[in-house]
Amino acid sequence: MSTESPLIPLPYITAELPGVGGQLKAEPSAFIVEEIPVYDASGEGSHLYVSLTREGWTTRKVVEALASLYGIDRGSVGYAGLKDRHARCTQTFSLPNLQPEDAQRIQDELSFTVNWARCHGNKLKVGHLLGNRFTITVSGLNVDPDTARVRASAIAGAIAGRGVPNFFGAQRFGIEGQNVVRGRAAFLGNGPREKWLNRLLISAYQSHLFNIYLVQRIEQDLFSRLLDGDVCKKANTGGMFEVADPAADSHASIAARSATPGRSLARRCGLQHAQLRFWRIRLWPTQGLARRSCAAAVLMAHAARRACGCRRSM
Repeated sequence: MSTESPLIPLPYITAELPGVGGQLKAEPSAFIVEEIPVYDASGEGSHLYVSLTREGWTTRKVVEALASLYGIDRGSVGYAGLKDRHARCTQTFSLPNLQPEDAQRIQDELSFTVNWARCHGNKLKVGHLLGNRFTITVSGLNVDPDTARVRASAIAGAIAGRGVPNFFGAQRFGIEGQNVVRGRAAFLGNGPREKWLNRLLISAYQSHLFNIYLVQRIEQDLFSRLLDGDVCKKANTGGMFEVADPAADSHASIAARSATPGRSLARRCGLQHAQLRFWRIRLWPTQGLARRSCAAAVLMAHAARRACGCRRSM
């Protein structure tokens, strides 16, 4: 396997502004992630929802620990999304046929903090999540605190107007980006036998292709513009619509910040403008975007969806 990283440099949307330097994730407590649920546990039902805070554990390892603790199948443990191991994460899991008082065993026997436990009527599934709230501490600044505050304020102001390109982060791609290399091999039929790992690797490759596309869109000054075929999500209602007239929709939606363009990757959301969420962009080779890269991304999106057992149309 090649040891050369396949990853591409990702541009800053505020490249013209000076930064503050420093280090992220100097320790787990410097990167705090809290889930924002789509719905609250009702207090009744056959599934126990438990909110846990932990450090140094992947979501999959937590699932294994909970399944082992209660003697249940790993597949019966529900969660809304995967979380980074190198962080302090607060995440909700669902466990079948348990009561709130049963959660005390987690507190006593595992190295997790139980924040609350309530019953609900259904298993928690991937995608049952509004988003994540992050509290990030930057350590080892290259400038003094007063200068850092001034610079950070200027950057925040620019982002409020321009939005944030929601690139997939380095943690998805593994050490030196080797998940991308392995994901391409899996896509070509040379992946591991474990279905979950095969899906994970193909997803990493798919995410890499999306990053390539998004870089091209930024470089060609198309980041803040709607293109024919973009699928947008309305911020006030959550309704989805496909852009048929980019000029009209851009004026009515983006200028008013009532809608924001999305992406082709199912269940992947992020911020395009302040307080706006976007889901997918159809990767058509329009407006001078490289046809080969976009065609590959479309193919990859369809292939990955098939590999994951997704039936929803692009």
